[in-house]
Amino acid sequence: MHFYGFKQDLHDPSNRLASWNIGHTDCCKWAGVVCDNFTGHVLQLSLRNPIDYYSDSDEAYLKSELSGKLNPSLLDLKHLIHLDLSGQ
Repeated sequence: MHFYGFKQDLHDPSNRLASWNIGHTDCCKWAGVVCDNFTGHVLQLSLRNPIDYYSDSDEAYLKSELSGKLNPSLLDLKHLIHLDLSGQ
């Protein structure tokens, strides 16, 4: 939950990060977050755009696209080994 601020600086028009809620204290259960089963450390953030720009409409792509800036709270993820923002 220490990196909840990361979401605050993102524009999420399709509400893909709805599970990133302060009420859901286990961030390992948030959409796109992959944790180590033993330590609970966040290893991956997989936030790629689920809509394929080349096969779906421009409108659908834009409605699902995350945008904004990277929040410094991302630096708190000391064990992060993979960050996928492709298609953003």
